[in-house]
Amino acid sequence: MTDFDSNHWIDEITRFVFMTNSFYKTHIETEFPTSGRKKLGTLETDVLELFSYYTELSVKEINQLLNLPNSTLTSVLNRLESQEYLERKISLHDKRTYLVIPTSKGHDFINLRHLEKRKLYQYLIDSIATDTHPQEIMNLIKKMSAAIENVNYERLRRIHMDIIKKEYNEFGPWIAMINDSTELPPQFEHESDLILNADYAFKIPRQIERRNAKPGMPLYDQVVAYYSDQLILFDRNETNTIKKTHIQLSDILMIQSLQELLFGELIITTQEDSHSIVYNPVSHEIIEKLVTDIRKTYYDKPEKFNIEALDEHVKIHSPIFKTILLTELTTDDVKLIEYQPFIELVRQKTNAFTFFTDLISKPVLQDSMFLTNGKELIILSRVQEVKSEKDADYGYRKTFIPLDYIKDFSTQPDVTMENLYTLDIKLQNAYFQTKISNDVDVSRLSALINTH
Repeated sequence: MTDFDSNHWIDEITRFVFMTNSFYKTHIETEFPTSGRKKLGTLETDVLELFSYYTELSVKEINQLLNLPNSTLTSVLNRLESQEYLERKISLHDKRTYLVIPTSKGHDFINLRHLEKRKLYQYLIDSIATDTHPQEIMNLIKKMSAAIENVNYERLRRIHMDIIKKEYNEFGPWIAMINDSTELPPQFEHESDLILNADYAFKIPRQIERRNAKPGMPLYDQVVAYYSDQLILFDRNETNTIKKTHIQLSDILMIQSLQELLFGELIITTQEDSHSIVYNPVSHEIIEKLVTDIRKTYYDKPEKFNIEALDEHVKIHSPIFKTILLTELTTDDVKLIEYQPFIELVRQKTNAFTFFTDLISKPVLQDSMFLTNGKELIILSRVQEVKSEKDADYGYRKTFIPLDYIKDFSTQPDVTMENLYTLDIKLQNAYFQTKISNDVDVSRLSALINTH
């Protein structure tokens, strides 16, 4: 293979073909009206244009060239025949086959389009002939035409099907790393240079069941590429347009990682916006790696104070938080600053409905932990901070906030519960809120930003 950027060539050729066809349809056909042209639709025009290169075609051959449903093609041919652009006749070699040929009116229309396109391409060639030798252009066009004529359809089909089958066979609810071009979803090929040159990248599947996935359909909605200084999020929309979002690591104010049994979400907050990565927790290790690498890369600074000198709070009573500390925060030398215990809430006012509801299941505030490693405030909390006592909640949330970005801690009383407060953590151009009770000593948290 020659040493050139084939992806760039492919993009430019595709763009050139699209712009040329679009210009012809929106300008030439509109600004140079021809008798009868407006009566013809796009499909009718496509059929007639085939006869610029063929003198006659069977209905089957037209179908193969345009890949139209039989009923649609029959309707198009009937309209063209009724308007006297085409006629059908029985083949002399096969009495069961009808051949389609243009009438004189059809040839006039075809010749006009051919002339118009010749003039358009003549204009394009004249525009570049001053700095590119015409013979070079001709040689390139001839080579590409010959490549089309001599294409190995079986090999092309096999390559295409291999890619589709590979992606389909490997598809599941899990996040998958992208190690080379064969693992890149086809819809993201235009961004292959950025994705494959990242430190690492991974793809996030669509939220569909495996049984509803089909070979060839878009199976991935998002690709995340990690660099040493930035993240790039590639998001696919319904029209297969890719939106790119660049997130400089130096702009990240906060990271939140939420995990439930069947749902996971990573929220990255910057000074400008919040960005969400939704995934299935079955492959949470990749998300944990991303969180760790972001923290190591940007938060790897000297400690603002000696955490050993801090007065640690009471021991942990939560089994789920103990597990997190033992498994997911093993690389962090952290100290527990404050602990929000699991408590029963008291309503400010009750009515008949809430009175009987509370008899069945009382409202509670779940436990949460506030830790530090000398550089960040780390908050471990439940997904449902406030819930009904009998409701299950197996999820948890980890929040990482650099101490450098915390400006203030403040509390607001809750209007519905007597012993419930909202803790406001003011950041640069952002806020983070969490629920606490009056058992939490906010001054211990404020000391984290007052000691440096």
